[in-house]
Amino acid sequence: MLTVVLVVQGIFFADGGLSALGLNVFNMAIAATLGGYLIYRGLVALLPKRRPTTAAAAGSPAASRYC
Repeated sequence: MLTVVLVVQGIFFADGGLSALGLNVFNMAIAATLGGYLIYRGLVALLPKRRPTTAAAAGSPAASRYC
């Protein structure tokens, strides 16, 4: 779904063009997902092994994208 949005932006809105499509897909899909996973794994390793802290660790990568 993300790639479809980026293709529409590149073709219809001239937002970076098709030449920037590969880097946009990499930055938004692969790098962001890997960064969020690393944040999650780091917090799981540091925090105590309880259900509320696991939920907080799972939500923290999403919150870090908006800060």
